[in-house]
Amino acid sequence: MDSPSGGYSFILDAGFDKAIWFITDSQRRDRYNIRVSISSLYLAINGYKQAKEYILDFLINSLGAKGKTGGVPQEKISRVDFAMDFITSNFAPDTSNFIVHSRTSKSTNIEETKKGRETISIRVGKMPNRQVGLYNKTVEIIASNKPYWWSIWDIDKEDNKDKQIWRVEVRAGKDELNKWTSRTYIDFEKKVGDIIQDILNKIRYTVPDTNTNQSRWQNAEFWDVAINRAKTVLQEYSSNANRAEILQGKRNDMISDRITALVGNLASYAALLNIKFEEIVKIPDQLKYEYKSVLRHREDEIRKKYEQAKLKYSMLT
Repeated sequence: MDSPSGGYSFILDAGFDKAIWFITDSQRRDRYNIRVSISSLYLAINGYKQAKEYILDFLINSLGAKGKTGGVPQEKISRVDFAMDFITSNFAPDTSNFIVHSRTSKSTNIEETKKGRETISIRVGKMPNRQVGLYNKTVEIIASNKPYWWSIWDIDKEDNKDKQIWRVEVRAGKDELNKWTSRTYIDFEKKVGDIIQDILNKIRYTVPDTNTNQSRWQNAEFWDVAINRAKTVLQEYSSNANRAEILQGKRNDMISDRITALVGNLASYAALLNIKFEEIVKIPDQLKYEYKSVLRHREDEIRKKYEQAKLKYSMLT
């Protein structure tokens, strides 16, 4: 057991090949009191299905966890990582080869190695949204003393001294999963393949050419391999769900909720002023003068709320 961290009272380390459990000191059933992070080694060896079985077994049989009504605990997936490893030599990635939306952040880690200053990793995007990482796994396993990865790759380290393993890692955080309505096992298992493929198609590593429109640059060969591999491996977890359609549906639902609230306020306003029901339809025209007055005297306040709402609902893009 490690010392508390991140708002959790207890941390249970089940071993480098299993998982880390984070537990709050609370008996409240209306909140999520236990968090688990499965190790990449466990997933590499056992796969997703066995990892899910292990989580549920440990929760119920080892920790005695219960849900809100005393039954099976309710899950809430906060992040998914999907990684693919490529064996290569003399690969030197360039951050500018990543084609993404102009608002998407990029970060590059450059370190001093035996070959001089080299790019070790590139991160595109930020959690808890969507993110793609491209990094030198060989350097990482040596630095963190994880030699067992050579066995997982079925590679003889001594026979491949000039080779490197580069990892493409796709991450979907809680905000991205919310956009796909995929926070439970049932929804997650229907759409995670769609989520990963969508990210790989929106954040692309390309081969520069003379075309000044970078969005038309062709994918690097290994990127197309990654897309096809994800499609094949995650086929049973795909339903051809469309992110844009899902987001538009959520937007329409939220607009409908706001209309319902406006109509409700309108009815209350009419009742308070003793306006006849038949005359309610005329109220919006009468209110426009009051709106103008409010805007004139509280413009800064209303503009601030408007900008906050724009930022809040930018998630629906």
